[in-house]
Amino acid sequence: MRYRFLAVTLMTMVAAAGCGPTFDADLMVSIEARWMCDVQRSVYEDTGDIDDALSERLTGNGVNNEIYRAFKDALIDDLALRERVLAEYEAYCVG
Repeated sequence: MRYRFLAVTLMTMVAAAGCGPTFDADLMVSIEARWMCDVQRSVYEDTGDIDDALSERLTGNGVNNEIYRAFKDALIDDLALRERVLAEYEAYCVG
């Protein structure tokens, strides 16, 4: 009985470790598209200023760096998500 409990506990821990942070796709698409546009319109002294501006934007939207990284990682394999960012970017920045 004790070993069964230990096995279940370990399996749960492994499964939980494999789950990264989740994100609100609509919010993240909006943040990313607007950031891509706004960062091009701004002038920064150095790259650290860009990082600071991004962190400020994320924090202002209730998003931390871990969630943003999970979203950026999801963009790699998710064509539909990338297309949503593009559509939002074009609507906000181009159109």
